Amino acid sequence: MHDTSGPATLHLQALINGMSVQVLIDGGNSDSFIQILVAKFLQLHVELAPNLRVTVANFETMTIEGCLKSVNVLIHGVSVTMPEVYVLLLQCFFYPFQAEQTIFDNFW
Repeated sequence: MHDTSGPATLHLQALINGMSVQVLIDGGNSDSFIQILVAKFLQLHVELAPNLRVTVANFETMTIEGCLKSVNVLIHGVSVTMPEVYVLLLQCFFYPFQAEQTIFDNFW
């Protein structure tokens, strides 16, 4: 998620479970992701997703910690339901809610 900017990305303010979050909509992604700490903070129900792995932009492979069957997101007054959002454990060196914590694909 480092240097996630370019013509295919949008940074937006949104609401999930009534809480304000910053989302990154990445047109280059085929799936949707959220950090596990953010999912817990937003009190989202994380289901186990054993043996799933994802390859990120720098070709590092990461283990998926779980899955959210759907997430309701309110973006500029428009309600969007995101199907199947994968939960990742990401190493961060900043306060968890000061940067994009949720990445949605472009298929919504």
